Amino acid sequence: VFDTLTFKDTRETTQAKLKASKIVEMTGDETFLGRSGLNGAFHTRQKIGSLTASLYFDWTPSGILKEINLQTDPLSAEKYQSDIAPGWKAFVELLSSLYGKPVQKGPLPSMNSLADGSFSPSHLWNLESGGSAQLGTARDGSRYQLVVRFSQKKVEPVGIF
Repeated sequence: VFDTLTFKDTRETTQAKLKASKIVEMTGDETFLGRSGLNGAFHTRQKIGSLTASLYFDWTPSGILKEINLQTDPLSAEKYQSDIAPGWKAFVELLSSLYGKPVQKGPLPSMNSLADGSFSPSHLWNLESGGSAQLGTARDGSRYQLVVRFSQKKVEPVGIF
């Protein structure tokens, strides 16, 4: 799904794979993982566009990985066109090179179309291993970020009439 992670991984397997990754690195001291968990503890080694991204996870009740969110650092509205837009283009190119042609694609969502607390996907890829990846933008108050959501559930494209 992402790097060597699969939707069959446990928390322990996920942590071990992340520590061995050449794509992400730990942001802090390993001793805090027991208290804070894996969310936000790993970020990309290389920037995508000019943006660094961190990983966030969701688990089944039995502790199996069911979702990964790659989220860029939140930026102010002033940075939407100068940083978010080029980063979005870089993500489209990267994800297309990894997962093929998207089954749904659209333009970068405008800032004005994002309600506070929302995620607006522009692209959808079906993953060979099952599940899907969505790329879009999100808003939290006056800050914006790019999000790539990898989900074990296959998201169906929505036709617009």
